[in-house]
Amino acid sequence: MKFRLLAFLVLLSTASLAQSSLNIDQTLNYISEKMKECDQLKFTYYNPSRLKFSNLEFGYLAEDKNKIVANLTLTYDSGSIEEIQYIFNPTHIKGFSHYLGLKEDPVNYIAVQTEGNTIIVKKRSNGSFKETTDWYMKIPYLNVDPLNQERMRKAFLHLKKLYTAKKAPDPFAN
Repeated sequence: MKFRLLAFLVLLSTASLAQSSLNIDQTLNYISEKMKECDQLKFTYYNPSRLKFSNLEFGYLAEDKNKIVANLTLTYDSGSIEEIQYIFNPTHIKGFSHYLGLKEDPVNYIAVQTEGNTIIVKKRSNGSFKETTDWYMKIPYLNVDPLNQERMRKAFLHLKKLYTAKKAPDPFAN
């Protein structure tokens, strides 16, 4: 019995260590892969309007590695296309909510919320371009696995933790 308990504790600590040992690049790649699982899948926006996801990307902003960029293209059943780019600093993440489509939809959104309007949102829709700021961004995840919502939340929190540690002052500077 003691052996089983010890084996369980070792397994539990190993799983916990594996999650927390992901670096920034691995965490960005994880979120990117979770987004890409939604490629070409549909989501019910406002019943009966549906949209399809494509061109899903998540990673560093090319000109500033202190910021992250999320790109997605939404193609509505009406034929209109909207390209969205979110640019944000992960240290500003403060919470989450969820946008749920119809029960049979394979995709849902996690709304990543930040402190104030700190997310730059660039939208191109039917030839027009608009740049604004907002306090949340909607990131799609595959809803077929009920654990994906929590995995995405944990991945974003881990990314925040890594960026916060990266910005911490050098303890050996003085």
